[in-house]
Amino acid sequence: MSEESIRNILASIQDINPNSNILEAGRIHHIDASEERIYVLLSVPAENVPQFHPIREQVETRLKELYPQKNILVGMTAVKNNPEPQNPPQKLSSPFPARRIVAVGSGKGGVGKSTVSLNLAVALANQHNLTVGLLDADIHGPSISHLMKNHKRPPIENKKIIPFNRWNIHAMSLGMLLEPEEPSVLRGPMMGRAVEQMLDDVAWPQLDILVIDFPPGTGDVHLSTARKIHIDGAIIVSTPQDLALLDARKMIAMCEKLNLPVIGCIENMAGFICPHCGEETSIFGKNGVQHHAKKLGLPYLGAIPLQMDIRTSSDEGQCLIVEDSQHPLSLAMARITDALVSSLNLSQTTS
Repeated sequence: MSEESIRNILASIQDINPNSNILEAGRIHHIDASEERIYVLLSVPAENVPQFHPIREQVETRLKELYPQKNILVGMTAVKNNPEPQNPPQKLSSPFPARRIVAVGSGKGGVGKSTVSLNLAVALANQHNLTVGLLDADIHGPSISHLMKNHKRPPIENKKIIPFNRWNIHAMSLGMLLEPEEPSVLRGPMMGRAVEQMLDDVAWPQLDILVIDFPPGTGDVHLSTARKIHIDGAIIVSTPQDLALLDARKMIAMCEKLNLPVIGCIENMAGFICPHCGEETSIFGKNGVQHHAKKLGLPYLGAIPLQMDIRTSSDEGQCLIVEDSQHPLSLAMARITDALVSSLNLSQTTS
């Protein structure tokens, strides 16, 4: 079963225009097929969405008939007849100054992706003596500025924004350009432009590695960023919970479509360690990410425990990796970054 075979099947379904089928009419917006499911997204005019409900039902019925063992999902996205023009993403004016670029993503929010991104960058800088940059590309929910406790507008020198430096990493986030409670209200093309500005208009030093904290899910920022710069690979963050793993699979599927290698998977909130008795409780499940990675043939980089002091230190703008080299978070990130450095052939540098 391939995307092309599914398209051929959908070509047998008539559009509301009797002289065309839904494939010829350009109604097929997206197809995602895996061993467990088939997901089809139809693109329909915003002004007459109800007319397409019978067509959506026909698509669902037809696919269920041919693939009864699979979970069939058919959705619709409404578009205007005269959409706003979207300029294709432009390449950066000059090559990005980093030996390696890694994106950290997740299928859904709330799995601790930004906290993992920050600790990953700090561990690479402090445990491996690398020059590290951290770019917060989570446009609608930039949190790196909060985790680093910096909401001051960065200075500008020679028409370039100076990145914020703390814990030996160079960081940039849209949250550093906004007030703490000011929303980021941007549409698709504008989101891509915001990320492009943080890549091209910031005075990044020569880096060993840039860590990009992608927004949760899959969308415009992922696509436009991958087209603007060369990303060496992606790291997928998920909790062991089945729901989070289902969404993480969507992120992996997007990486496949972008020909973006998946460096490996990280299990966050792997187990709650009681601060009183030291017993571990698997609140979100146990070894879910490890099993999922093995099933998909992807590297498993390691697990990060769920501990109260990891949460409180993040809220207070502190960094346990810098403060306590023997903390469980520090030890977990050491194992994860050892694997990452080896995978990317990033030899340690001397300062």
